Amino acid sequence: MKLMLSLSVLLLTLLLLGVQLTLTSQDFQLTTKLYRSDQAFYLAEAAVIEAQFQLSADPNWRGDRFDVELGSGTYSMRVFEQNGVVNIEAVGKIGKIIERKTIVWRSSE
Repeated sequence: MKLMLSLSVLLLTLLLLGVQLTLTSQDFQLTTKLYRSDQAFYLAEAAVIEAQFQLSADPNWRGDRFDVELGSGTYSMRVFEQNGVVNIEAVGKIGKIIERKTIVWRSSE
């Protein structure tokens, strides 16, 4: 009887430890994805800032840059005019995580 109780308690403890390990692993994966998503967002933001800098220097500038390395990721950007409106499309990538940002540029002149 005591042996059965001890084995039952041990089995329950191992089961709870397994559940805790699974939850911790999933939490770590979600945290890592969120962290990388933030990094990719700021890479896209860096691409927008570079495009705005180019446009501030030359409002007629149109062009693109692809896979510019920065930190542990890359960014790409494209500046184009459509129906008289200048658009900036930016992409930040960290591994498989991709964040996109599109803005309309207005000259400060």
